[in-house]
Amino acid sequence: MEIKGEACGMVDEKRFYLRGVKLADQCPKCSETRKVDFGEEYLSYPVVGKPFDYFMCCERCGHEWSVKLVLEITLARAAFNAMPASEKS
Repeated sequence: MEIKGEACGMVDEKRFYLRGVKLADQCPKCSETRKVDFGEEYLSYPVVGKPFDYFMCCERCGHEWSVKLVLEITLARAAFNAMPASEKS
């Protein structure tokens, strides 16, 4: 089996959640750590492979800043897992 190419284009999803993905960054003004859980907050129509600004707001001092992110999608062959003996008939 061979998989070639790169994922590209817009994800046609207004509210694109990424459960299990978290971001933490320090506020450039007061150094408070701001955490984002993308299972609760979402990306709106992200474009695969194209860098974009994600805007953050410090809950402590109200300062706003952006971080540069890029959404990458990978497709790979799954490892073969033998059926457990308990499931064999």
